[in-house]
Amino acid sequence: MALAKTLISIFAAAMVTALAAPEPAAEATQKADEEQLARHVTALQKKGKAPLDYVLTILDERDLVLFDDALHNAVEPWEFYTELVRSPAFRRKARYIFLEVIPSNRQGALDAYFGTFPEDRTLLYPAFQDRYGWSYKTYFDFLHTVYEVNRGLPPEERLKVRAVSTPSYWKEMERLEDWTNYNTREVIGRDYAMYRTILADLGDFNGEKGVFLTNTRHAYTDIRQQDGAPFWNTGTFFRQWHAEMTWSIRLNAPILNIEMEKAADGAAPRTGEGLERYSYSWARVAQGLWDSAFKTYGATPVAIDLTKTPFGEAAYMGNHMHKAAPGQTMADAYDGVVFLTPFEDQHSSASVGFIYTPAFKKELARRYRITHTPAQIETMLKDAGAESLEAYIETATAERPEAPSPQAADAGPMDAWRKR
Repeated sequence: MALAKTLISIFAAAMVTALAAPEPAAEATQKADEEQLARHVTALQKKGKAPLDYVLTILDERDLVLFDDALHNAVEPWEFYTELVRSPAFRRKARYIFLEVIPSNRQGALDAYFGTFPEDRTLLYPAFQDRYGWSYKTYFDFLHTVYEVNRGLPPEERLKVRAVSTPSYWKEMERLEDWTNYNTREVIGRDYAMYRTILADLGDFNGEKGVFLTNTRHAYTDIRQQDGAPFWNTGTFFRQWHAEMTWSIRLNAPILNIEMEKAADGAAPRTGEGLERYSYSWARVAQGLWDSAFKTYGATPVAIDLTKTPFGEAAYMGNHMHKAAPGQTMADAYDGVVFLTPFEDQHSSASVGFIYTPAFKKELARRYRITHTPAQIETMLKDAGAESLEAYIETATAERPEAPSPQAADAGPMDAWRKR
């Protein structure tokens, strides 16, 4: 009887020990996860640099740095750009700042603003009154900083801000057909036009240097189609024809996760961005592994190359991902990545109302009636609860405060990459 009780006790103890211990497979998976994370953190510790120092180092070797802010309305990239222009070391290296969002035929508005004292913000309005207005406060704050910096410099050392987007032709548009024709052709030629404009301003790389402030659609460098041909954009033109002169940097933020291309809806208005043509969501690169490494590193701003580091091994995400050749990585799209702040601390810009003058609001009503059919406008007003197009415009152009980034909130958990 005593022997039986002893055997039962031994068996019970063994069962408790077995249940408490991790299963060998689960333990191996957890170990692999930690090793993967450690590789990334170690890379940041050994090869990472403060973002400003990283950009200055790149500008020692390259003449043009392209920045992908991921989201045009993001606040943190523009805070970093402001840090750059305030840096005497940056200004000694690069004098040109190229802005993607401003039409090239609005360069006169920028020149008038920077050439007038005292500062007159109203001179900028035409530059930001393309399409339905570009009202992100971050842009005005940034240009104000450039204005202040330039006022303290001799003319030959001042920063030069250049508008490089395709020209705006709203005065020539009178019908929906005009808009459709312009929007179709503008998309086709815009990236090449920006490439040629930047190249000309830099004198075909004769020693001048600059930065191109843009987003994903124009900053990736070598993403390939199924047949091996590149998806051409501004960054790709530079990479294919001036490979040693440029460097493309992704600012870590929510990334576009394209699931599929939708059938064209002839009843829906077409935008320049084209997102209405896709089923998509916002996500984290490498299912959050980049963000986990940044957090473990201490969430201190840091920049690192993608080539020859674990970060560059992440599967490519972004424009064309649903139809790109398989096996491509983030290192095929960008040369480096800058981590500024965790997703939970990222923000969307405030919107200003001052560019929406009475005359521009009247012009907006005309533009809506050109770019939308009567049925589309009726649906738009119904969805917004607006009694008239003019009432809709009053609401749409109102000032809005800075807010937490909704894309960051929708990007999913940071630890989705873990296999356990």
